[in-house]
Parts: sequence; structure tokens; C-alpha cells
Amino acid sequence: MDHLLRNRDREVPVKEIAEIYSLKRNTISNAIRELELKGKIILDRQRKKGQFTHMRLAGEKTSETRSSSELDKSEVIKDFEHLNLIKNNFKDSIEYLTSTKFNHVDFRKKTDDLELNSFDFIVNYVTPLMRQVGVLWEENSLSTGEEHIITERMEKLVVELINERNNKQGELVLLAPVENEYHTLALLSLELIFTDHNAKVINLGKPIPVEFFIRYIHETELPRWVFLSMTLPMYRGTLKRELKSLRDSFGDKIKIAIGGQGLSNKDKSKFPEADKIIITSEDLKYFFQKVFNNN
Repeated sequence: MDHLLRNRDREVPVKEIAEIYSLKRNTISNAIRELELKGKIILDRQRKKGQFTHMRLAGEKTSETRSSSELDKSEVIKDFEHLNLIKNNFKDSIEYLTSTKFNHVDFRKKTDDLELNSFDFIVNYVTPLMRQVGVLWEENSLSTGEEHIITERMEKLVVELINERNNKQGELVLLAPVENEYHTLALLSLELIFTDHNAKVINLGKPIPVEFFIRYIHETELPRWVFLSMTLPMYRGTLKRELKSLRDSFGDKIKIAIGGQGLSNKDKSKFPEADKIIITSEDLKYFFQKVFNNN
């Protein structure tokens, strides 16, 4: 199905799928017949002794029957195949981001042409892609070097978008990772989303001891929100300590949100000092729609 989704503008030869995924004819035939029975695909049996040789997604027009405007859109989707926003299959993106063919200017242009707002770009592309990168790294399917290359290239893109979109006219928001947490892409992604909400964002980026963080706040400006990020579960204790220190120092004068991949739903009752705990994309959406804009 993923292959058909990526090639929805044409009929796909059965032979092509068999060769790409190294499948035997009997294996692929059974899978295809099941998809046909479920009404997900349409088969072409008019060639080669009545056997099906080509298929396409049900409800999709092929290139022979599409209008010129539809063809233009199809070409755009095909051109962005390495972004592959469809069905969260990021194999093409990962291969492109690690390849010697990667070109930052071209990559930036393609992402711009998608015309996604910051939230959709982060939630529907950056976050799930990087999660898949993490899974592949844990499975040793990606080397540490490849993981670093992908992260660096995504960070560069997000930083560019931040610099262009951050008008710094709204209320102050401070972003910081917990001490010893050196993953920065999550906070950069959050900073980008804040730019769509007219926030003045200061992203500390690198971890510092909470005592210095508190001193920084005292010496500068009281923020509307402080957001602490934790990517690795091993830092739960550090997050709890820093959260308590901030609350003891500022009381209810500031609002504090926490989030990151290191947290799960079972942690929501373990951090009572936090005003908001953001774990899922729905949590993040609710935060910006109902909480941040209404406080």
C-alpha cells in the first residue's frame, strides 16, 4: 500500500513491486487479492492471459484520465516523494537526508512549496520522521553518524525557518532542556511553532544547572511560560528537581509546561508542579489552541 500511495498517479506493475520488495509471485498475489476484496485497489486483467499485471488505488485516476490541473498537483506530490508526508512512511526521507545527493537549498525549497504552517510541519513531518530515525538507530539499521547527519540537517532547516518567522512581538517564553539533556531539535521544533503565535521566544538550547537558569530569569524578564524538555526517560528525576526549584523560586508568577519523548501518559500524575504536561501531538494542539492563546 505504501508503494501505491507514493505512485498514486499511475498504474503500478505487479512486477515492479515484486522486484523492489523481493517478493514471490504467489506471495504478492495473495496480498493483492485481499486488498482487492477490501476495495482498496483496482486490478487490470486485460493483459497477459487474463492475469492481473497492473494495479492502482481505488478511487484514484491514472495519469491518462486526469485533467491538466490534477496532473500538475500529481507532479508536485511526485516531486516531494523524498519528503513523503503520506501515511508516515519516511523511508525515502531518511535515505535522502543521509545521501550524498542531499542539497539543502533544494530541500528547503521543497518544504516551502508544501505551504505547511509550523505546527503541521513539525507534528506531521519532523517529529514522526525523527522518531523513525530513533527506531532505526536502536535496531542498528542506522549508524550513529547517519543519525547525527539527519539531525543536523533537520536542525539547520528548522533554525532557518525560526529566524525568518520569529517576529518577537508577543509575550516572553523561555525554553530549556533539563540538565545533561543535549538533544536540541525538540526545543527548536517547539520554538518554531511558537513563532506562529506571536511569541517572543528565548531558547537556551544547551542545558545549564537550574540554579543558573533561575538566576537568569531574575536578572532579565519574568516570562509568561517556561517550557522544560526531556528527551530521555533517564532524566525524569532531574526534571522533577528542576520543576520544583522553579516553582519554589517563582510560585505562581510563571506558568511551567513540561514535555518531550522521555515522558509517557503514566507520568502525567507525577509532576504536580507543572501547569501543563505535553506528551502527544493532541496535547500540543490543545496547548496552543486553548491554553497559550487564552492565558
